[in-house]
Amino acid sequence: MTNVALPILAGEIAPRFCSAPQFLVVEVDDGAWKESRRLPNLSRNWEELLDLLAEQTVEVIICNGFNRGYLAGAEARGIRIIPGIAGSIEVVLEHYLAGRIERLRLPFGRGRGRGMGRGRGVGRPGRGRRPRGGA
Repeated sequence: MTNVALPILAGEIAPRFCSAPQFLVVEVDDGAWKESRRLPNLSRNWEELLDLLAEQTVEVIICNGFNRGYLAGAEARGIRIIPGIAGSIEVVLEHYLAGRIERLRLPFGRGRGRGMGRGRGVGRPGRGRRPRGGA
């Protein structure tokens, strides 16, 4: 049996782990979910929130935005993080139970060609747009 937590906002995965108003904790056993409960996010910081989820024996958090600085704290509490996931709670759970959660991962990050310039060459010397009105 595994307890999985999902930060939720209006029936969807919340954009940020820490700012979710509540969490859905789902008990998963043999590829099916047995029961679930909702926990309000009353914590003041990420450490309290991870402690609360660890007290609920959560082993996996499926979320969208998760600060990399919190990963060590989650791992120290025995919690695995699956970040970058978006969608409705039902679809996310369906994909997780079927072992296809990676198909919902959002295509973002800081790889080559991805960053503040959004493909427009901004911030890279010699590759930006020419100034208007001249040279």
